[in-house]
Amino acid sequence: MGVSAAELALGKALGHPPTIQWPIQLTPKTPFHVGVAALVFAGAHVLSPADDVAEFGYPNPETQETLDDHLWFSPPYEGARLVAWFRPPELDRKYNIEFSCDGVGPGGPFILESSDGTTETVEIAPSSGAKYATTNEHMSSTFLAPEHEWRWFVLSCSTYWRFSYCELNVLP
Repeated sequence: MGVSAAELALGKALGHPPTIQWPIQLTPKTPFHVGVAALVFAGAHVLSPADDVAEFGYPNPETQETLDDHLWFSPPYEGARLVAWFRPPELDRKYNIEFSCDGVGPGGPFILESSDGTTETVEIAPSSGAKYATTNEHMSSTFLAPEHEWRWFVLSCSTYWRFSYCELNVLP
């Protein structure tokens, strides 16, 4: 039985791993990189129409009480979080995953949990007191990949927050 041209082309394509341009950046509007990484928005969030961010929580209506008490934002619904999935394309390499978010402080904290059991906590610095002031925070995790298994990273915060991007890098 002969081998078709399609079968030969498929064998050739599958025989060479895809070339990946590092870093891989995932955003709310571009939430995946085929076969390597994906974002899952668990719980209620809003994709901001003005820019490429996801908002967890919502602004409070402008009443004198909310303005006096600086209660400008309501927290996200319970369980609202972001899950980043990553499948290392190369074995025995060190990788870094970094998240960029804006939080309203004092509040939070941001919590980054990973499938290897580590947890990182980042306190949100107090904002300047300006109306709708937010503070940009970065959380990251570095890990060695001895296998091609999918890994997950969960980012959450108990106060209003905005997710900008997740960046994946292979380290030298």
